[in-house]
Amino acid sequence: VLASCRIHPFIVNLEYAFYTDSHAVLGLEYVSGGTLSTLISSIPGKRLPFSLCKTYAMELILALNFMHCKGIIYRDLKVNTHRSFIMIKIQEMSLIMH
Repeated sequence: VLASCRIHPFIVNLEYAFYTDSHAVLGLEYVSGGTLSTLISSIPGKRLPFSLCKTYAMELILALNFMHCKGIIYRDLKVNTHRSFIMIKIQEMSLIMH
């Protein structure tokens, strides 16, 4: 599933994957910045500016629509934020159905 979402800018990229005798190993893109909840907690008043909320909502909708069009149902939304620019990436693909 991650490989089929690799080209989307708002979904974390799968860099490599391999199996050992007892584990499946996924090498995912490093996303600096932290989680969206950490960002919200760091803002006085614990509220994002409306313009930032609109941007993040648009990015989430685009990413979820991309997955939906590929027949992927996402059930556990967790996002990371980039500190260097306004962008989110969907991560944690453990609870998806294809």
